[in-house]
Amino acid sequence: IDSDSVILEWNLQAERTFGWTRNEVIGRDMVDIIIPERFRSAHRQGLRRYLATGDAPLLNQRLELSALHRDGHELPVEITIRPTGTPQAPRFHAFMHDISGRQRAIWRLTAQTSAAAALVAATTLADAAPKVLAAICKALGWTIGTLWLLDADGATLRFAQYWIVPEAAVGHFLGASRGATFAAGVGLPGRVLDTGKATWISDVASAENFPRAAAAALDGLHAAFAFPIRKGAQVLGVVEFFSSSINEPDQDLLNMMETLGSLLGQ
Repeated sequence: IDSDSVILEWNLQAERTFGWTRNEVIGRDMVDIIIPERFRSAHRQGLRRYLATGDAPLLNQRLELSALHRDGHELPVEITIRPTGTPQAPRFHAFMHDISGRQRAIWRLTAQTSAAAALVAATTLADAAPKVLAAICKALGWTIGTLWLLDADGATLRFAQYWIVPEAAVGHFLGASRGATFAAGVGLPGRVLDTGKATWISDVASAENFPRAAAAALDGLHAAFAFPIRKGAQVLGVVEFFSSSINEPDQDLLNMMETLGSLLGQ
């Protein structure tokens, strides 16, 4: 980019990472292309300070930041920015790569460790469930976790417990969940009950077969996954989690959660 953040060059890896072609971005303001809106003001202020004083503590440093993909989702990147050119006409070269995979691996390990610690400290499902819900939400940065248990008829799931991050405003969704029951195949809990498998939905607000979609949309909930609590072949309940962002399926996470569901069932 130049001193006005105008994109001068955009290589093939940038096309793959951010979804924009070179022809689409050359000559455009980089801030509007890849910087999330909440960080744009700070970027512009930092650039003005550098041009005025030469002070730029973030240059030539390896940083981990959030960047914006063309489709609107954010991705974690590792970035180093190096200045070139002259004081009168500076240019900046950003070398970055997507570290989503590495970050997901760290989150999965943290969630696994935290959930295991909660299980060790508990003696019953009623005692373990809220601790596991809290541990996983905190480790993954997700907003709400819920527990559904089978009624005495063995065919209907009913809302049992939940955990939400303290600052989350999810009253519409909690209200819709508390009053709901799900038979096999209906909604996210019912799908898990029917298949006995962990399931992922990238965006529940627009998903089919998700009766609480309107409430989720009101509270800004999008991605979701759920897994069964199993004892052998029997499904005893379902645990589900929701995020405020749209996230693509993470099969390794689902596999780990199915193992956790078996431990909860025991």
